[in-house]
Amino acid sequence: GMDRSFPRKALYPGVLAFYRELDLGAEGPEEWNAEDPDCVPGNLVFLSARPHVYKDVSEGVSFKKFERLQRECGMHTQPTLLAGSLNSGTAYVVNSDTEALATQKFKNWQEYYSLYPEFRHVFVGDNGQGDVRSAELMLENCPEAVERVYMHR
Repeated sequence: GMDRSFPRKALYPGVLAFYRELDLGAEGPEEWNAEDPDCVPGNLVFLSARPHVYKDVSEGVSFKKFERLQRECGMHTQPTLLAGSLNSGTAYVVNSDTEALATQKFKNWQEYYSLYPEFRHVFVGDNGQGDVRSAELMLENCPEAVERVYMHR
């Protein structure tokens, strides 16, 4: 479903502050300062259903949005993007198969988690493109790694 309480593609009020708090922590510095060694941004990661395609075409669209959010809206960091796959994307487009999207998002997250097992994760998703199922897979398979799950419509 789509949240119709805001215009399509509108930025939810407070979402960038929420991302900053998730990245830097509530105990972090009051103001982000690139010169401060205790203020290290960059743990913000997006799981995307969009597949990696030739010359990063799909990722390029997302990174342009991230750059615009930094430039025009004050997003504090350039997030990491974990892209979907052509197989899961095709399964979704052809068969409306969100399980393939969910499984791919989970696999991407699981690989990321294996690289950084010292971190606990907060998963923020919506009720489309397999996010609810991805969260279920995370909690079933790696409950020690998931601090919280938030879903919006």
